[in-house]
Amino acid sequence: MAKICGYYNSMEIKKFAVLVVLGIPFLGLIAGCDMISETECVRMDFSSVDLTPDSWYVSCCDGESEQVHVQDGSVKCLEVELPKNCPAGILVYPVEGSVRGKPLGALYPFQDEISVAGGFVAYIADRLYRGAENDAESSRDYIARFNWPRFIEVCSEAEDPWRLDCERIVSAIASGSFKKSDVKVR
Repeated sequence: MAKICGYYNSMEIKKFAVLVVLGIPFLGLIAGCDMISETECVRMDFSSVDLTPDSWYVSCCDGESEQVHVQDGSVKCLEVELPKNCPAGILVYPVEGSVRGKPLGALYPFQDEISVAGGFVAYIADRLYRGAENDAESSRDYIARFNWPRFIEVCSEAEDPWRLDCERIVSAIASGSFKKSDVKVR
């Protein structure tokens, strides 16, 4: 800082103060990077679902790992640990006896409530991860760049998304040629 007549220039002092105020948290951020978690606990609600099966079979696939949980059928909320901001299909299958029904679900981080349409979207993401020929990081990157919010919107318009042609949709997304016209009933 420059002195003017034995005093520090007030503009220089203000600049220095701003650097100190901004710099201290930044240094703390750099020093604390190892302490920042790469995952988060995600809470999904499905209280609006009118099913009470014997149990719920929950499967979450993020391209690198799969989590499986079985929960009592009266539970209407679940918590899973997922990589932050990485698309992950959360599939929630109603189980009666030993028979699994079609999954409800959600696609994290784009949806926060379990639904029928969300189950279809999560199933598509799950299929993309499981069918990927690349390493997990490349698959995650590719899948993250897809326009999931628009796809969710299109699937929500379908009367029964489970009647849509899954194979066609997965193939089109995987090849990078997906168009709205690929969303067709089988």
